[in-house]
Amino acid sequence: MKKPDKKQGRGRQRQQKCASCAGAGAGGEKGVVVPSVPMSAIRQPAIKPGTCIPWQDKRRELPKITGDEGIFQRVWEDNEALAYMYIWQVLLSF
Repeated sequence: MKKPDKKQGRGRQRQQKCASCAGAGAGGEKGVVVPSVPMSAIRQPAIKPGTCIPWQDKRRELPKITGDEGIFQRVWEDNEALAYMYIWQVLLSF
């Protein structure tokens, strides 16, 4: 059985660029200049990913907790993560 020549078939397809990428710069389009931004200039989100309402914000709304606040916080964050995941699943599914 003869091996396919690299200039034919799959080898050639891997070397070709798609028409929209050929000659494109870093921005994906010809002539587009993407400014470099230092990481220190990028704003960090106010809340951590996977959270809709942080525990610290919700804690201010609740009355005085007489029991173990750590349990309340863990339950709140677990339910919050499920709600966040549900919202993303709905957005991505439809």
